[in-house]
Formats: sequence, C-alpha cells, structure tokens
Amino acid sequence: MQSRWFVAAMGRRVRSLAAAALAAVFLFLGVPAPPPAAAANGTADPPACHKVRLADVGWTAETATTAVFARILTELGYETQTTVLSVPVITTVALLLVAAGIALAYAMYLRQRVPVTAPAGSWLTKAARQDLYQDTVNEALLMRPGQYLTRSLVYVDNRGIDGAVNGLAALIGGTSGRLRRLQTGFVRSYALSMFAGAAIVVGAMLLVRL
Repeated sequence: MQSRWFVAAMGRRVRSLAAAALAAVFLFLGVPAPPPAAAANGTADPPACHKVRLADVGWTAETATTAVFARILTELGYETQTTVLSVPVITTVALLLVAAGIALAYAMYLRQRVPVTAPAGSWLTKAARQDLYQDTVNEALLMRPGQYLTRSLVYVDNRGIDGAVNGLAALIGGTSGRLRRLQTGFVRSYALSMFAGAAIVVGAMLLVRL
C-alpha cells in the first residue's frame, strides 16, 4: 500500500507522540527538528509510513488545527496529503449524527416513563444540571467584581469629579451672593466704604512707620 492513515502509521510506535511534541517545540523555537527516520534503536519506519493522509472538514477551527498538525509532521520529515471533504459528505455525516441523537433520545426517554421528580444522580449529573457551574463561576469571577467596580467608579465620579466641579460652582455662587449684599445703591454706603478703606490704608502706613 502506497499510503496509510495517520493512525495506522503512527500507532506502530509510542515514540511518535514524543516526537510530535518535540517537533512543536522545535517549530515555535525555530530550532531544526531531528530526522524522523532514525529511531532510538537505530531502526527506521518503512517508506509506506512516511506519507500521512489528513482529512479536513472545511470548518475554520478544524482547518487551522489540520494546517498546524500538517506543519508539525512536515517538520518531522513526513509527507502530508490533506483532503478537504466535500459539502455533501459533511452534510451527510452531520445528518447521520443528528439522526443518531434522535434515536438515542427516543430510546432513553420516549420509550421509558420519565419520573416526575428528577433522581438525585451523581455529582456529575448535578453539575450537568447546573450547566457545569459555568454560571456560578461567571457570576463569581466576572459579574460580581464587575458590579463592584462599576459602583466604585460611579461613586468616585459622583463624589469626586462631579463633587469637585459642583462644589466649586457652589462656592463661587455663595460668595457672589454674599458680596452682592454690599451693593445697596445708596451713596452714603459707598462713601462709608471709601472712608473705611482709606482709614485702613492710613492705619497700615502708620503701623509700618512705627
């Protein structure tokens, strides 16, 4: 046989797993990987095992994973051949999986009487009923800290930033309102103010000369 599937080719030796991990390290570090043909005991894989066939379903995540895996195998010295599955094949497989799920659900639930009260179940069942506690984790790690942070920022904004601006405006307004009472419109008041000011100036000059 000219080519074999990757599982058959790599399953012959456990060392290939370690070689793939080392190849990934070599790939990201830019270090050239050792040739795969030489094993620890001096033997080599048959030529038929050097060609690896990969299947790509065409989805973004799987395509990226297949490309990275093919690059790792290429760095190890294997020849890779990636085959993209056609849309009818992917659709057929997806429909078969859906049909299998429907048949399994029918066999487990519709053919049996479902109890009114859910059984206690194991810890895994309880975790599955709580969505694997993802809501609890999200609430504890993200939602509650986010609420506390938002409330703290709102308090700082209201009491700090807006408080400083509003306090300065209130200070200026209050001072202006009190100083405005001195403007009575009577000449005698202005004359008295001028006399008081002149008296203060004269008194200060006398104090300086003493």
